[in-house]
Amino acid sequence: MGPCGRFSHTYNTPAYHDGSINRSGVLNGNLFLVASGDLTMGGRTNPDGSIAISNFDHNEADSLGNAVLTAPNPLAGYAALAHRVAASSITEIAGDIVIDDRLFQPFNFRGEFNVTPIFVNDDVVDLTIDPTTAGNLASVASRPISAALGVQNTLLTGVAGSDFTLKLNPEFPQCIGQPGCTAEITGNLPLDFVPPFTNRFPLVQTFRIVRPSNYARTVFIEALQAADVTVDAPVVASNPVNLLPTSRSYPATNKVAELTGLPYSDDARLILKVRTVSSPLSRPPIVRSPCATRTKSPFKVPAASTCPIRNTGVLNR
Repeated sequence: MGPCGRFSHTYNTPAYHDGSINRSGVLNGNLFLVASGDLTMGGRTNPDGSIAISNFDHNEADSLGNAVLTAPNPLAGYAALAHRVAASSITEIAGDIVIDDRLFQPFNFRGEFNVTPIFVNDDVVDLTIDPTTAGNLASVASRPISAALGVQNTLLTGVAGSDFTLKLNPEFPQCIGQPGCTAEITGNLPLDFVPPFTNRFPLVQTFRIVRPSNYARTVFIEALQAADVTVDAPVVASNPVNLLPTSRSYPATNKVAELTGLPYSDDARLILKVRTVSSPLSRPPIVRSPCATRTKSPFKVPAASTCPIRNTGVLNR
């Protein structure tokens, strides 16, 4: 296999600034997280470095009725990036945080949202649901936890034999990027309900992150704050694309952090595992061959003779 098709290739996500850092560590400028199309952003990395993949993936939770969540922290990559920013001597960011999501032209997924090259937890918020006692609220835990989207639980535990009427309202929250954005899980969960596939609780459902760049910006700010980096910009706001430079080229001297993605072979394993019509990870433009070339589609893969990776079927339906 030639150099262009090596499965060890990684999609790395760097962070650059556009200002100056004074002796106190204050960045007088903006911090840009440059999306690379990394599918997992550290959120599926096991302690041994392998990729965590579930037999019932959360990308399919709502369409198939249930899922089994993987163990890694879905925000691990953002936390790692934030700690590296702090280690670069930055203590405060006086400007804004911007997600540069211009790697490829966003494409619409089933009329639900536009897929971009930045991901947080596969662009879903997981809900882990258990019944309690009849007449009381069911137990609902969400992840990731972020001010980008709050979860309101009004789901009641119903008596055995009652109707299962669980509803996500809305399933596709359009308010991400606005302060106070919330979505509700409501309805009735009978005590004798049997979750599909696993035949046992917990039941897993998901809200779709329909504004990935807005959500990622908030998550990154929260991670920076947890790493003791003060951010003067509001935590929840729309991604300020007006601050982006005209080019995606940034001075190498302004790089302050970088997240190394998992090998391309792991991306291929993931996309093949969750390759269903219910998942945006099944769409070819997201996982790209290392030898792909930019087009509006957004990537065109060379002939198989020059890029053996194409024969895997990862990019071809």
